[in-house]
Amino acid sequence: MSAPRVDGAAPPRRERPARAPRRWVRRSVVGVLLVVVLGGAFAALQLARAASSLREASSGLRRARVVVLGGDVQSARVQIREAGDRFAMARKDLDGPLIGLAARLPAIGGNVELARSLSRSGTTLAADGDRLLAAADPERLAPRQGRFPLDRLRGLAANMVAVRADVRRASGEAGSVRGWLVGPVGSARRRFTTEADGLARDLANASDALVVATRMLGETRAQRLFLAVQNPAERRGTGGIIGNWGIITADRGKVELTKFGRDTELNRMSARLPPTPPPPGTNLDLGPRYDGSRVWQNVNLDVDFADVSSYILASYRSASGQQLDGVVGVDPLGLAALLALSGPVRVQGLDRPVNAANVVEVTLLSAYSKPKPERVELLGRVAKEVWANLTNPKARLTPKVIRGLARATSAGHLRVWSANPADAPVLDRLGVSGHLAKPAGDGLLVVSSNGAANKVDLFVRRSIRYEVELRPSADGRRAAVRGSITIGFRNDAPATGLPSYVLGPAPSDPGLFPGMSRALVQVLTPLGVRTMQVGGTARTFESSGVPGWLAAGTSIDVPPKRSLDLRLTVEGTVPLDRGAYRLELPVQPGVNPDQIEVRIRVVGGRLEPPGPLGPGEQAASAGDRTWSWRATLDRPRRIAVALRPER
Repeated sequence: MSAPRVDGAAPPRRERPARAPRRWVRRSVVGVLLVVVLGGAFAALQLARAASSLREASSGLRRARVVVLGGDVQSARVQIREAGDRFAMARKDLDGPLIGLAARLPAIGGNVELARSLSRSGTTLAADGDRLLAAADPERLAPRQGRFPLDRLRGLAANMVAVRADVRRASGEAGSVRGWLVGPVGSARRRFTTEADGLARDLANASDALVVATRMLGETRAQRLFLAVQNPAERRGTGGIIGNWGIITADRGKVELTKFGRDTELNRMSARLPPTPPPPGTNLDLGPRYDGSRVWQNVNLDVDFADVSSYILASYRSASGQQLDGVVGVDPLGLAALLALSGPVRVQGLDRPVNAANVVEVTLLSAYSKPKPERVELLGRVAKEVWANLTNPKARLTPKVIRGLARATSAGHLRVWSANPADAPVLDRLGVSGHLAKPAGDGLLVVSSNGAANKVDLFVRRSIRYEVELRPSADGRRAAVRGSITIGFRNDAPATGLPSYVLGPAPSDPGLFPGMSRALVQVLTPLGVRTMQVGGTARTFESSGVPGWLAAGTSIDVPPKRSLDLRLTVEGTVPLDRGAYRLELPVQPGVNPDQIEVRIRVVGGRLEPPGPLGPGEQAASAGDRTWSWRATLDRPRRIAVALRPER
């Protein structure tokens, strides 16, 4: 019960509860915020440093990829170790209590998590890559006592498959991190995943190639391959007339040339047999005069080496009763690449060794000053000695040799095709089978075969000019194309001074005269050919085709020391690849690579020129509607030009 209140007396004062001093609270809050801010700033600095290291490490992975594709394994190991050091530096920058505290903050946490994931994965991949490159040392993979080390090749392929799985897992983990990313970290992720995806593709190609190689080297059963020695002085679709041939036997890594002969032997074997039909969907059915199954000089008039190889095996089985497993094609420029591997060879009848530097001159120029029996056999004898010498103990896969083999394969001077359905897609993807793929957009390929039975193609040079007008569709998915193709043939052959075997005329074509070039020409394009002119005069043409390509064919005679132009107009529609016009430019192998110029003009839009040019390429722009490009077709080329709407 409360005490009664007395009027006029002051009410009793209540005691307020004690409370913490406001100043201490403010200071505590400010202190915590200061720690967070300073810690966050420190974390941001460390994160920026780590992101820089990650970008540099990813660039190091790219350099290692480029170097190893060029054949220099030791330099690639240096690059990948440096990349590993950069990944380790990034990992160190991301350790410590402050960066750990920052990892708990909503804004920064995802960035720290991603950077740590990249540094861990990168460190592991760099170590895996170094071990893989050590196992891929060319010295370890070189033939020993006449045999390729199949166990090492197969083991290396298995290691590549395992590392590829790690690479794909690392790329997937990097891509799975969600949320806002600061610029440097986002850039580091993009660079890492780009290089990781490229590395995964390289490893897939390399491991598949090794599996195919071990199979074709006779790992499980002996393989017998047809060797086609081509002479580009008398041109054919795949490069040159097959004057010499052989059988390569590969058994448990040991490679031998077990049979060798002339094309006339194959003709005799096939003379009394009915024609062998060419594979369906090919361009090899050219009538009785050019029946390649009985006149083997014409077996390779088509440009697609894979189709020709299938035809060769069918024709050889018909003539001999023997089933072969694949085809190897080589010409003097391909022999030069193989000689760089094996070293010089001695050939009967020559007073000097044949090496990588002189084999083209010896087999294609000096040979024609010799009496006919020696001249006819010379290229074959050189090829025979080169193949016999491939597995000698002195063979070395140096970076220079590997680059030379890659160039020869890319240009079509060295081809390998397998009848095994499991091998063919891999060889196609690697670009060594000579298969003519369907173009993704536009394309152009000029193919000519010698119709005069002489060797004048040594002296013939071709130039190509393709003028293209593009009208992109409103949705950017297709473009209407109108084009003009001009092919110049320049015949530098003399009319006198060389044997009739070189200059002609052949007994089968007495109407020709010495030095005349007669080219059976096919122009392949995915577009429709509207008109054709030769030397300004309209010409009817024969139409044929292979999957994805249409071929317009005619015959052109060019006298010695003269030139002649073939001109076509084309029209059609091509798909665009994410708004980009793509032009595929395969090559026909030859002694003198073609010179090409492409001029693109856009109507109803504008264009963006492509990025860095390839080796030997030149380009120029005239505003944002016209772009021109020049190159030597010493390898397949591709052009991609982005098309944009009007401003």
